[in-house]
Amino acid sequence: MRKYYQILGCVTLCITLLTMGVVAQKTPPPTALDYYPLKQGNSWTLNLTIPGVHSGEITHGVITMTVSKVAKVGAFTVASLEIRRDGKLQQTEQYRITPTEIVRIAAGWNAEEKMIPPIPIVQLPMKPEQTWKWQGKVQTKVGTTNAEATFSVLEPEDLPVPAGTFRATQIHAEMVLKPVQKGKVQPKSMPLDYWFVPGVGLVQQKLQLPLGILLAQLKTSTLKK
Repeated sequence: MRKYYQILGCVTLCITLLTMGVVAQKTPPPTALDYYPLKQGNSWTLNLTIPGVHSGEITHGVITMTVSKVAKVGAFTVASLEIRRDGKLQQTEQYRITPTEIVRIAAGWNAEEKMIPPIPIVQLPMKPEQTWKWQGKVQTKVGTTNAEATFSVLEPEDLPVPAGTFRATQIHAEMVLKPVQKGKVQPKSMPLDYWFVPGVGLVQQKLQLPLGILLAQLKTSTLKK
């Protein structure tokens, strides 16, 4: 009888281990939408530090990013992201979403600045040393500017922000705008970094400006499951 229970126990343990193995194998890898969950109603509040006009001067603020709308536009899903600073609407960004990438279509006031073609912000598999390039135009009311960018995925890191410490994946972007001034192209470099966490979204963003660094760090988030 004891031998019977020993055999039954071994069989039960084997079934449990096999079941665990099956479950582990069925866990899907993150999608682009996991890295940046642009679902209607989701919002993120970030603390903001901005370089001032004078050397060493810094101003502070709070920005709130809210997904105001998600809709089908032709064959694509497009999300509108409203960005407010201290409660005042600053700009609206539009993103096209697929399972493997999230690309920025437009930005600026009322999404009036168009990216032609759209710029990939998140692109799977999001592995270290992965790179992708973009070349196109930024179209505004006052004209069109040629631009290009190179994106690089860095090693994940433990990143402390006001909302906590997250295992974040950094994307470094070297953006170069090429406006024409006095008949000559005057390149302007804009180094930009994003830190994304699957299931959370954007937890930090850094932009190198001529007068210093603009830094936004996640404070709180409201996410739908």
